[in-house]
Amino acid sequence: MSKSKLPQLESEKDPLLFKKILIRFALVILILGLTFRYVREWQLVHGEIGTLPGQLLTADCGVVLTGSIGRVREGFDLLEQGQIQNLIISGVNPQNNIRDLLPIWPYYKKAQENFVFLEKRSETTYGNAVQSAHYVQALKCRDVVLITSELHMFRSYQTFRPVYPMGVVIWKHPVIAPRGYFSFFDSSLEVFKSLFYRPWAY
Repeated sequence: MSKSKLPQLESEKDPLLFKKILIRFALVILILGLTFRYVREWQLVHGEIGTLPGQLLTADCGVVLTGSIGRVREGFDLLEQGQIQNLIISGVNPQNNIRDLLPIWPYYKKAQENFVFLEKRSETTYGNAVQSAHYVQALKCRDVVLITSELHMFRSYQTFRPVYPMGVVIWKHPVIAPRGYFSFFDSSLEVFKSLFYRPWAY
């Protein structure tokens, strides 16, 4: 009796075995797809690293995304050198003023306070784009220098471009990392953020 049931039991296992194989195959395809997407995004994000700012004579406005004092100082340097006419610092802590952002600001001779605008409402890169766009429109900027870190530049530009009017030219001005490189953790985190932004912001 047990022998007569054996073929039947084996045939019952076949659909289950096929289902397991199908699930594993689907998981492999999913993992490969996610890996390919991650590697591609890594290449795009890191494509900005090592790219020096293009030659720029003058621009109406500069937009600095806060995150490090190096970015803010770069913005003040461009203003001091006359390469930008107005400086918008986006993502400033509501409690901070210009001196808090750059203690050596009084030593700048041409970077006068009436040409510096502190945007204090945004907390994300997308918020930086939306809130700074109001200043850009109010100041009637025809071209803007986007100032942020090399690692952050890809996501920033891709986020800013759809938000800003098409008639406004956006120049990329990446700030070199103090150590000359980014850690694997920082790089991976930025790649994941870029992947998160891609479906709805780019």
